[in-house]
Amino acid sequence: MAKDVKSDYIATPAVQHTTLLKITLEAVSSTFQWLMGENTPNQNVRPKRVSSKPKSKRPVVIDLTTDDEDNSNDEITHLYTIKRKPVEPKPLQKTTKKLTSTYASRYSTKETKETLCKAISKKGELHTTQVNSLISNEEISCFVIDSYLQKLCEEDPRLAYIETSRNVQADLIERLNKKPQYLSNTRKALQKADTIFVPMCTGKPGTAGNHFYLVILKKTPSNKFSLFCLDGFNSLDRVKHLKKAKAMLASYFGDPAFESRIEKSTCLDIPTQTNFVDCGAVIAYWASQLAHQLPPFSIPQGKCDYSAFRWDIAQKLLEDNNKPRKLLIT
Repeated sequence: MAKDVKSDYIATPAVQHTTLLKITLEAVSSTFQWLMGENTPNQNVRPKRVSSKPKSKRPVVIDLTTDDEDNSNDEITHLYTIKRKPVEPKPLQKTTKKLTSTYASRYSTKETKETLCKAISKKGELHTTQVNSLISNEEISCFVIDSYLQKLCEEDPRLAYIETSRNVQADLIERLNKKPQYLSNTRKALQKADTIFVPMCTGKPGTAGNHFYLVILKKTPSNKFSLFCLDGFNSLDRVKHLKKAKAMLASYFGDPAFESRIEKSTCLDIPTQTNFVDCGAVIAYWASQLAHQLPPFSIPQGKCDYSAFRWDIAQKLLEDNNKPRKLLIT
């Protein structure tokens, strides 16, 4: 019986080599066509490149809030949406200071206030209404300020002041020339003083709705001057009052070169007042603080309630010859 050729066919090494070479050539041809942009007859799409990057994950939402809020209507426009926890505002630090007076407790009742008012007005320098406005948290009269500064200057000959009413007189020089004795005495006092207070009022003496400024002239060891101006609101008008005070002081000193002796002219910032009626108490307080020392280079800023210093003013007005006067309660 004849043998089946197909079943007995065994590929020789030469045939195997030829077959392998054919397969290799076909693979090379297919790859070449793919590189040239052509598809092989048996391949309709380009081979997919295998990416080494991990598959992208779903967008991550990082919620830093602790409240369970309904965010169903929120639109996520970024891959990573960060919800920041709202920052709670820090409480503002209180910068308002309040002056205290050791004399306030003495006049805490209506009866003691009335007795104080009568005792000061009996001295003949101030009317009862003027004293009452001082201790009733009303606008302080310029006559009260002048009386207080006069008391300070009586305690120390190195201190001097110019009355508030003088700085509102347009014809000051003419008035001074008509009172030669007054001008001579005032000029001597100013020349001896190391510190000169010049209270300035925006309106006429005795009227309401005014604002006080205080100009302070300090004599330096080199016989020069430093000029300062302050008020309860650190207002821009201090510059105007500095110029006005220079001209007025030059008239009193009678020295044509007076302004050239001023080394420094400064608007002094202080803690501002907390109301609209304490401007007189403000300048009285700082007059007492700066009477014997130069203004410090840095004064703590903020606000200050100067109302309590009214009692110190009243107590000073009550004193005679630097000795406290006993207040008798009947």
